[in-house]
Amino acid sequence: AATIVMFISCAIPIAFGDALVQRADLRDDHLDTVFWACAGFGTVLYIALCLSTPMIAAWAETPALNALLPVIGIRLILESLTVVPTSLVTRSVQFRFIALRTTLANLLGGGVCIAMVLMGSGYWALAISQVLSSLVSVLVMLPAARWRPGLAVTRKATADLWNFGIFSAGNR
Repeated sequence: AATIVMFISCAIPIAFGDALVQRADLRDDHLDTVFWACAGFGTVLYIALCLSTPMIAAWAETPALNALLPVIGIRLILESLTVVPTSLVTRSVQFRFIALRTTLANLLGGGVCIAMVLMGSGYWALAISQVLSSLVSVLVMLPAARWRPGLAVTRKATADLWNFGIFSAGNR
């Protein structure tokens, strides 16, 4: 389930966050356009995953995927929400927030995973710990960025970021 979600997440335009980091004249419409594009892709991909879960579970001959994929798939939405905040934190060279995010996500996710395993939760321990790690990332990076999304989504912003974003996506 985690591998399937990771594979699907490749379709989220995360690489456009790299374009935000390198852009000399960063405007609000750049940030809003990338945020809503990523959030939109993440949401659409999550819905598509949920709708296709029965087919995936049948193909894999693994009925547990029917329950696991929609839960782990929440990561598609959560991780898409952190693209712009992470780019802004990186751009401002505030790496302590990235370290804080990684440390808290690993400690909390790992701690919950171990506790759930000891309580007999089986593979659900891994599923919940992954979603929790992504949630911690959102909760750390959004305030760290000191930015809130607006509605200034423009074609010009997309055009400004397109070449570097596509290059970065291909490079990834």
